[in-house]
Amino acid sequence: MIKCKKICRHSLKKQLFFRSIALVLLTLLIAIVMNAFFLKDIYIKGKETKLLDAYEIMEKYAANPESSEYQDKLQSICSTFNLSFIIADTETKTIISSINNTKKLNRILNDVQYAIENDDVIKELKKTENYTICTQKDISEELVYLTIYGKLSNGNFFVIRTAVDDITYSVKITGTFLLFVSFCSMAFACITSLFVSNHICKPIEKLTNISIRMADLDFNVKYDGNSNSEIGVLGENFNHMSETLEKTINELREANKKLLKDVEQKTLIEKMRTEFISNVSHELKTPIALISGYAEGLKDGINSDPESTEYYLDVIIDETKKMNYMVKELTRLMQLELGDGDFDLDEFDFNQVVNNCLETYKLLFDEKKVDVITNIDKDEALNIVANEYHIEEVIRNYINNALNHVEGDMRIEVTTKRQEGFAYFSVFNTGKPIPEESLEYIWDKFYKVDKARTRAYGGSGIGLSIVKAISEMSGGSCGVTNKENGVEFWFKIALNKSCP
Repeated sequence: MIKCKKICRHSLKKQLFFRSIALVLLTLLIAIVMNAFFLKDIYIKGKETKLLDAYEIMEKYAANPESSEYQDKLQSICSTFNLSFIIADTETKTIISSINNTKKLNRILNDVQYAIENDDVIKELKKTENYTICTQKDISEELVYLTIYGKLSNGNFFVIRTAVDDITYSVKITGTFLLFVSFCSMAFACITSLFVSNHICKPIEKLTNISIRMADLDFNVKYDGNSNSEIGVLGENFNHMSETLEKTINELREANKKLLKDVEQKTLIEKMRTEFISNVSHELKTPIALISGYAEGLKDGINSDPESTEYYLDVIIDETKKMNYMVKELTRLMQLELGDGDFDLDEFDFNQVVNNCLETYKLLFDEKKVDVITNIDKDEALNIVANEYHIEEVIRNYINNALNHVEGDMRIEVTTKRQEGFAYFSVFNTGKPIPEESLEYIWDKFYKVDKARTRAYGGSGIGLSIVKAISEMSGGSCGVTNKENGVEFWFKIALNKSCP
């Protein structure tokens, strides 16, 4: 905003407008001053030149004053430049004259003679051996004339003059005309300057606005002028610079995102490594203690009978298997959370995978005398695109969890259905509900609602964490709901869009 205000205070349009007007005013002022102080002198200098031109003609034809060519040239220059002339002999008798009035002729000659004898009525401007140029006052007409007089090479006397008052009047007329022209020029200059300044400054204002928006990292605006001038080239360069900056900044943003992701990944790995060590250390304390205790008992021969020895060995083997299973599961979970697992995707029928898993659990269901109810439509396919091994892992974890906690009526219900573009899967088992305060923690690693019971069936507390990790990785969701006579775990994943 500060830059924008500064630009407005020192608008290029205003500067160009006022400077153009100032230039026109200065030009007109110089013209008026020149007219007032120098035009008259310049005009007189010009008239002097014409008087001398007439004198040169007279001198050229002095030997043949009767020549018609001579008289024509003399009359032509005098009529063209408003000159009067007289050529007289030594006795002041007129030989040639542009004035037909004899009385006026004599008066002019007398005035010149009087002017020569009286300095107050004549002002010499230039004097040579052959002629004198001066300003002379006509006593009878009260007019001032610019006069050249002298003798020709043939001895004749000549006078050539032009009225200075005519010059003064011309200067006044010129000055008045200049004032009129000045006002007209000012009005025209204002209109023209306004138009020109708008025409020149409009694209510059566009470029200024573009630069302000670019300074705020807004690169959507482009210069749309079609001028072939330097401003047009500048606009094209602005557009190119905008595109280059936008591309560079986007690349930097992507690089920063990648770097941030790498940092977060590194932080996550370090956190998980710490958690892994901490969790493994905690979870292995009990089996290691049992193995160590029973191993020392065997070594010390506490029970020497074969049956006791076999029992001790079975405990050691059982605890070793549990430790091995827990480490494998924990490693598997870390791979899923870090995205390092098997992510090959295939399209398959979700219902078919559920049916296959249930077939493998028949012996366990029968052994535990569990009544299994399936709500699966064998004729309807629920096609999804996912990693089949991961989905099967979710199904097995839910069924294992149900088997380990089924009580009461000893009933397990497995359901699949289509639900608003998702394949929905749930496993219900009769038994005790999960305490409300534990519901939000059951997805955490190693969290156990009933630690004694979990240890009895060899649970590691990692299965539901694996379900959650697979759910997030597959773009699905999972949850748990307490029912009146048991607990229901559910999972859903998007159907393939091409699925009918």
